[in-house]
Amino acid sequence: MNQHRLGLTLGLICGLASTAAAAQTTITISSAGGTVAEGLRTAEWGPAAAKLGYVVREETTSDGLAALKLQVQSGSVTSDIVHLGSGEGASAGKDGLLTPIDYAVIDAKSVPDGAAAKYCFPFDSYGTVLAWNTATYGANGPKSWADFWDVKKYPGKRAMRANAQAQLEIALLADGVAKGDVYKVLSTPEGLKRAIDKIAQLRPSVSVGSTSGEK
Repeated sequence: MNQHRLGLTLGLICGLASTAAAAQTTITISSAGGTVAEGLRTAEWGPAAAKLGYVVREETTSDGLAALKLQVQSGSVTSDIVHLGSGEGASAGKDGLLTPIDYAVIDAKSVPDGAAAKYCFPFDSYGTVLAWNTATYGANGPKSWADFWDVKKYPGKRAMRANAQAQLEIALLADGVAKGDVYKVLSTPEGLKRAIDKIAQLRPSVSVGSTSGEK
């Protein structure tokens, strides 16, 4: 993985704390919708539902964690399974919003090394890539996240994903943290504040908060 890319982030399928029993024939899955849901429907829950004889009902939300919290806290849970990012899944599990994974049913060996989680099952990964307008910078665009933050050397407006989860790691990389140390630093309150402060530093130069890449 080169310096242009963000460390891989896992997508997770998680069961809600008040989910219905597995024997239920209708399962409601909450996801971001769009092409993400289309791909998952084709590759994952569509074939699984056909094999198990389940009917899958889909819900679409732009913020899975917020929707999850609202459902559980209101006592009106409509989703059985929810699609979250790895950080969101860890937070939701810690807050008691999810049911623990039953590894008596799921083969733990099917989970990639380092990806096993108490509350969620990993199903995909993605990277965030740094790109620039060649009409503006030609072939001499920013070569690192530190360059992306350097608005004097590379003037102009920036676009970033409108999701703090996708910004924390690159903010620390821009602040000089080594790739191998990013998650160790981010796991501390001081490291999290450092990342947030770095994001705030660039905010005046960010004109687009993109959400289309998530769908």
